[in-house]
Amino acid sequence: EAAEIRNQLLSGGLLKREEVVRQLRDFAVILKRSLQGLGKKLSQEAAATLGPTESRRFGRLMGDTIDEALEQLALEGIYRYGEDE
Repeated sequence: EAAEIRNQLLSGGLLKREEVVRQLRDFAVILKRSLQGLGKKLSQEAAATLGPTESRRFGRLMGDTIDEALEQLALEGIYRYGEDE
């Protein structure tokens, strides 16, 4: 069994844990930055119709919602829209 696992690892059938963890961590950072950037972009786009005060409020709401979603994803692996904790 050990030889079979070693052969799978050498042939690329299995991935090293450290590599998987590194790639997932990198993906999580990219996802976080992308979603936060999207929130900022949407609030900037909304500024033209909302005005400065409402735009700032909308931007905070977008940021808070994105941060909440990311936290839920990190802790539970899923985002539950509209569910109270």
